[in-house]
Order: sequence, then C-alpha cells, then structure tokens
Amino acid sequence: MGTLRKKIIKVPPRYIDVLAASFQVSQASVYNALAYKTNNSKSQQIRTEALSRYEGVQETKTIFVCDEPAAPPAMQ
Repeated sequence: MGTLRKKIIKVPPRYIDVLAASFQVSQASVYNALAYKTNNSKSQQIRTEALSRYEGVQETKTIFVCDEPAAPPAMQ
C-alpha cells in the first residue's frame, strides 16, 4: 500500500460564495482551485485570496493507495 500527499486549502463554507462572486466563477471552480485540481492564473488568485483574506488554511491530505487491484466480486 502506498500513500500520496496532496495540498489543499480549507476555507470556512461561508466564504465559498464570496470567493465565487468576487472572481465571477462557479462554486465548483472555487472548490477545484482550493483542492489544486486546477492550476491557472485565476485558480492561483483564488488560492492567494483564500489564504490572505478569507481565513484559509493550507493543509496536506494523506491518501492511501492500494497497489493491487481489487478482486472482482464472486458470482453466485
């Protein structure tokens, strides 16, 4: 079993709509930017604003990855 580490930025939910409105994007775009799923100039601006003005906290998320594929379910 392996592990992956991903950076994320956590922001109080009340600021997601504020960030979306101020950058004229959808909530999904804000969530993707904060999860580092997108990496363009607007995403970088959203992350910077979240950290500096909207109580954002950068964290590292650990994901456990199974090296072996799961066995197919047994047929009855």
